[in-house]
Amino acid sequence: MVETVTPEPVKDKGESKALTVVITGALSDTRTNIVARWSQYGVTVKESVAAQTDYLVTNEQPCTSSKAKAAAKHGVPIVSELQFMQILLEWKR
Repeated sequence: MVETVTPEPVKDKGESKALTVVITGALSDTRTNIVARWSQYGVTVKESVAAQTDYLVTNEQPCTSSKAKAAAKHGVPIVSELQFMQILLEWKR
């Protein structure tokens, strides 16, 4: 079982760095719609977790997917959709 954490927000320091996230499980809307919406805020959604991934977003609690295991291996924070939206709002301030 992999537990979610409450991570510190990644701060946008005026750089053009995009947040890189991976989605696993069902969210509040279709992946297509979520990816389109988040990309407007500078979020890049990838298919697999890597060391460069900023967050794994999932509403499954606890999350036991292979992506969650990869996130734990790479030290990537696992957050809910709501947590990620809060992080995103802070990051874009």
